[in-house]
Amino acid sequence: WQQKVGMTLLYLRQTANELTGEHSAIMIRALPRRSGWDDAWLPAFGVDARRRIGRLLGCAFRHMDVSLAVNLMGDVTGGFGAWMKNGGDKEDEIDDVGNNEVNMDKHALREVKKRSGTQSTKLTSSELHYHLTPHDLQRLELYSRNLCDHHLVSDLIPSLSQLYFTSRMGPNFRLSSVQAALLCGMGLQFKSVEELTS
Repeated sequence: WQQKVGMTLLYLRQTANELTGEHSAIMIRALPRRSGWDDAWLPAFGVDARRRIGRLLGCAFRHMDVSLAVNLMGDVTGGFGAWMKNGGDKEDEIDDVGNNEVNMDKHALREVKKRSGTQSTKLTSSELHYHLTPHDLQRLELYSRNLCDHHLVSDLIPSLSQLYFTSRMGPNFRLSSVQAALLCGMGLQFKSVEELTS
């Protein structure tokens, strides 16, 4: 629904229906922009809903299949990531995305960023140190060189997955679908490797 019809997920009920086991959802599709009214509210609500759902994947939505959880988080480079990344941090960084992506004027992009609580899509070094210490980065480097086991960096996976699924690692950083599923399952749903492979 999100990619094919252009619907925006705004709400997902935490408790499942007793009869069907399904979760109720509220999805909205904006009408074409012809009125001149402020259209920044929908992507801002969508970014907020995606952030809330990401936090709830570890508790209320932990039982969900990983593929559904990844789909709920949306396409990191498309979807809301496209709204946010096309804004740039400077006014001259706005570029045309094409491929039926939404083109917004500079004011609307600034409003989306302001209302969603994300003033920048780029992760700064000071912000990175808020999530990861220099020792954490050293452990990640050791792991990337296959010099240590994944247990040494397992405590960093929730922070990394939050950064990835909120499009904070930059517009060009993208994982494969298998990597994204593992990151979502381990980092957001707090599932073990054994749970994910069974």
